[in-house]
Amino acid sequence: MVWKLKKSLYGLKQASRAWYQKAKVEFEKIRFTRCYSDYSVFIYTNSRKFCIITLYVNDLMVLSNDAKVLKEKKKELMRVFRMKDLGPIHWFLSLEIIQDQAQCLISISQRCYITEVISHFGFSNACLTSTPISINLKLPILHVPEIDTHKYQACIGSIMYAMLGTHPDITYAIGMLSQYSANPSSDHVNVVNCLL
Repeated sequence: MVWKLKKSLYGLKQASRAWYQKAKVEFEKIRFTRCYSDYSVFIYTNSRKFCIITLYVNDLMVLSNDAKVLKEKKKELMRVFRMKDLGPIHWFLSLEIIQDQAQCLISISQRCYITEVISHFGFSNACLTSTPISINLKLPILHVPEIDTHKYQACIGSIMYAMLGTHPDITYAIGMLSQYSANPSSDHVNVVNCLL
């Protein structure tokens, strides 16, 4: 006897792929095309009007330069998927999105996320430094870790999310420090602490 699975979203290894394929097919039915530089972005264009969907697991952010197109595309999405409209976006994946409609500006901030990370690692009262890391810094290469690797990796990963979201200025520092993730020492931790 063979059982056919009707829903394959949670609990299966292939669930994320199945969900993505389902979403992609449904987006294409309502005339969205996948962005080839980022497969989680889908774009609809009609003359000068556009609508963009960003997909992250089961969260969608829908943007448009035309209110009528936005409303129409949201209705089409709601016919296909069981979802709810949370109104104008304020938060998405730890990113605070601030809209100034008077000046037609949108800004993105991770202030709350960064404050939480700094607090979590115990640096709320730390002094500021002018640069994230010294360019000529030489750190030791170890063959055995001297400290807890999981804590070091967690710290690097937490800072890396801020780098990817809103702080490309710390890319060099994160790139350098992540090289020592397998075998960190207290010297490496001191540099990470300065970065925090």
